[in-house]
Amino acid sequence: MSNPGDWLRERREELHLSRSGVERLTSGSASKGANRRYQIRRGRLADLEAGKSVPDIFEVSSLSECYKVTYPAVLQACGLGEHQSMSESPVGRRRLRSNGLLPRPVVRFP
Repeated sequence: MSNPGDWLRERREELHLSRSGVERLTSGSASKGANRRYQIRRGRLADLEAGKSVPDIFEVSSLSECYKVTYPAVLQACGLGEHQSMSESPVGRRRLRSNGLLPRPVVRFP
């Protein structure tokens, strides 16, 4: 699997859900929980599936409910396992670097 988003896309496709379907389902969770942060919009899901970002805790909760998998399974698939910090995750390192919180690797040529 080339990125964590592939796992998310595969789960969605296994359940025969479109991105709009996920948005509808997570909108219901957001309404039930009285917190809009549980909703995952189509564009945000596209970014997650493309590996451009990682889900926050609210999105992980919604994805686990929507995809009928455990919360830790989603965390692990996204490289955010229980014993893994954001800087240990490939996507997390990119995000930290882009925000200037992690130094860029130095490439030296002979």
